[in-house]
Amino acid sequence: MDMDRRKLRQEWENALGIDIFYPYFKAQEVKEAVQNKTRVEVLHMRGRAEFDEETKQFKYIFKRKF
Repeated sequence: MDMDRRKLRQEWENALGIDIFYPYFKAQEVKEAVQNKTRVEVLHMRGRAEFDEETKQFKYIFKRKF
């Protein structure tokens, strides 16, 4: 599946001469980097920052395994 996406992206770049998907994928990379940098552990609960696209909010989500 990932190879199909890369191939499709490459075909679009060849057809148009520019990578039109670059801003989207770069934004996703930045989003993942921020989430990884904001991981915390409090009272045996792991938390990380999450972005809510609909409300444009930044939230910390904590999870715990039982």
